[in-house]
Amino acid sequence: QFLLNENKQFIADTVHQIRTPLSNIMMNGDMIKLYKKDDKLSIFVDQINASINMLNNSYEDLSYITTFDSMEYIPSSLSLSDSLKSRVRFFDTISKVNKKEIILNIDDNINFTINQIELERLIDNNISNGIKYADIDKPMTVILERDNDIVSLTFKTFGKPIQNTSKLFDKNYRENNGKRGLGIGLFMVKNICEK
Repeated sequence: QFLLNENKQFIADTVHQIRTPLSNIMMNGDMIKLYKKDDKLSIFVDQINASINMLNNSYEDLSYITTFDSMEYIPSSLSLSDSLKSRVRFFDTISKVNKKEIILNIDDNINFTINQIELERLIDNNISNGIKYADIDKPMTVILERDNDIVSLTFKTFGKPIQNTSKLFDKNYRENNGKRGLGIGLFMVKNICEK
């Protein structure tokens, strides 16, 4: 238990240390994009921005996973429609660099009571999984629709079938152990959905 607590504290401290330089890199990446004059640089700027956004997304996952059981994430009424559109915009460069198209089919004016950070973790993990694991030549579709009092949020992708669906939401589960990764995304999504 001592080692687990030490490890958790180390991760929390590391996450805290990453925030400032990551924010600085993000801000400077935006400035380069704003002031670049040579269009030949666009592909390189896009790749840098995609990498920055992927780092930021991993940072937000780690930040949440180290605090979700000790910090109260207070819900409020949010526009689910607007939040989805905003997060898809965040992933625009990442999806473009990875040759993935995201198609939106979002009903407007759908509100939901949830914490903003938890909503972003839920959306981001589904979109990033679609970008990482879906077939390149097939689009990912994000659907938000209302049918009377029922609201459904669906992320559709095309790719290899999931082999072990019973373990899909386990913490640290990865379908392919040969691929490096934290495997915490869908564990987080499950906890947020249950909450």
